[in-house]
Amino acid sequence: MKFNDPYSQMFPGYPDALSLQQASEMLNLNRHTVGELIRSHRLFALRIGRTYRIPKLSVIEFLFTGQSAFPAGNPPLDIETADVVIQTDQPSKVATAIRVGKQTHRVVWQNILLTFGVKLSVLILGAGGLATLWEAVFADVGVALIAIVNAIRIQKLVK
Repeated sequence: MKFNDPYSQMFPGYPDALSLQQASEMLNLNRHTVGELIRSHRLFALRIGRTYRIPKLSVIEFLFTGQSAFPAGNPPLDIETADVVIQTDQPSKVATAIRVGKQTHRVVWQNILLTFGVKLSVLILGAGGLATLWEAVFADVGVALIAIVNAIRIQKLVK
């Protein structure tokens, strides 16, 4: 159902993101029943902390059709607000995502320490007059390339 102006202007006293209480008032149902509709995926809602936020258009759609405006299991807002989205039926991908995240964290710290270590040593050598311009170029460009090659190792974990 495409929402045109008359539908989006229904219930003008309510905000675009409703609380559970506001949605129950709009649907003329008690809060427990609205909660059951949300848990059964008949009414789309986002859970933020311990509260639900329900789009007003989703409630209006439910009034007309008895179903939520977003299909159950694939609401677009969930995908946009999630830290990790697994779009297959393989729960083992969660463990893979955690392993890749930990490895990425280690590689980032390796790159930071390598970069600062080389630059600091060339800075000290340069202050003492022992480093030339070529060592300074290596400390800048060469270490950046080494850090990139080091980060490429993470891609092997994803496959």
